Amino acid sequence: MINPRNILILTLTLFSLNQDAKGQTDYIFYDLPEKVTLKAKEYIDQYTNRNGKIGFIAQLDKNVDDNYLLFIIIDDFAKQEPPNLLYEAVIKKTNRMIRLDDDNLLPLITGEDVHFAYLGDAPPRKPGGPKGKKKVVFNHESYSITFDLTGKIY
Repeated sequence: MINPRNILILTLTLFSLNQDAKGQTDYIFYDLPEKVTLKAKEYIDQYTNRNGKIGFIAQLDKNVDDNYLLFIIIDDFAKQEPPNLLYEAVIKKTNRMIRLDDDNLLPLITGEDVHFAYLGDAPPRKPGGPKGKKKVVFNHESYSITFDLTGKIY
C-alpha cells in the first residue's frame, strides 16, 4: 500500500522541479513602441540581407534628456577577448528579450549589466595585494535609435 505522505512528498518535489526548470526558460519580453521596433527590424533586415545570417543583441539605456537609447549590436562577443567574458557572464544568461515580432527576439542587456555585473575576480596587481573585480570596457559599433516613451524617434 502506498503511503499518502510519500505521495505528498513526491508531488511537492515534482512541482518544485517543474518550477525550477520553468524559471530558467521564462523570458521577460520588452515590447518597444511600434515605430522603434519597425526601425530596428529594417536595420537588421538590411544588414542581414547584405551579409548573410548574423546575430544581434540589444542594449537599452536612458540619456540625460530622459529619452531611451536602443543600440543594435552585432553579436560576435563569443569570438572576441575580453568581450567573451561579458558574453559568458551576462549576454548568454540574460532572460530579457526585445520582441521585434513573433520570430525575432533580441537578447537584451542594459548599461547596468555592463557596469555592475560580477564578471569574476581579477588577480592582484602585485604579489600579496588585494584581488580586484574583472570589468570589460564595452566599446561597440552599433546602430542606435533614440526615442521617448510615446515612440517618437529623435
